[in-house]
Amino acid sequence: MQSRVVFACVLACWLLVATVGQLLADRVFLVVLGAVMVVTVYVWVRCTLKAVERQRSPERHQAELEDVRRRAEARGYVAGARKRLDSEGSMRLRLVRGDGQRPHPY
Repeated sequence: MQSRVVFACVLACWLLVATVGQLLADRVFLVVLGAVMVVTVYVWVRCTLKAVERQRSPERHQAELEDVRRRAEARGYVAGARKRLDSEGSMRLRLVRGDGQRPHPY
């Protein structure tokens, strides 16, 4: 969806430059028209490739998220709500020290 919006915006700019270029028939506008056309194709191809990559690689995205979570836990950050559940199932803040112990019961 986002690539279609970007493509439509660039195409509108392309048509505007083409109209102005035809009205003035100046070489500068023809060069600008060609540049805008190249940018249009580049943006469209790039957005399309990114969309295809996002659709093909949800597993890789999940693996990257898990890697970030593991590194954050290794540095001592709490990863999420499931880490803050105590034995009774209530939410408590868990402060993590270097030795893995909680310095406070809450």
